[in-house]
Amino acid sequence: MLQIKVSALVNKVNSFLSSHVKLDKALVSGELSNVKYVNGNCYFDLKDDQGQLSCTLWRSYAAKLGFTLEDG
Repeated sequence: MLQIKVSALVNKVNSFLSSHVKLDKALVSGELSNVKYVNGNCYFDLKDDQGQLSCTLWRSYAAKLGFTLEDG
């Protein structure tokens, strides 16, 4: 099994995405789950039927939303 440091993996993913995918105007869609607010920060998973991303919405941005994120 290959062992790789987190920083090395992040660098490889960033390099790949930078050279293969134009993300400056991308919208990611999915279902919110496990939404929780801690000290104003919002933590949640964004998922679809084949994958899941763990996400953080910092309180300064969460406060600007004008609504509260909920599961679903």
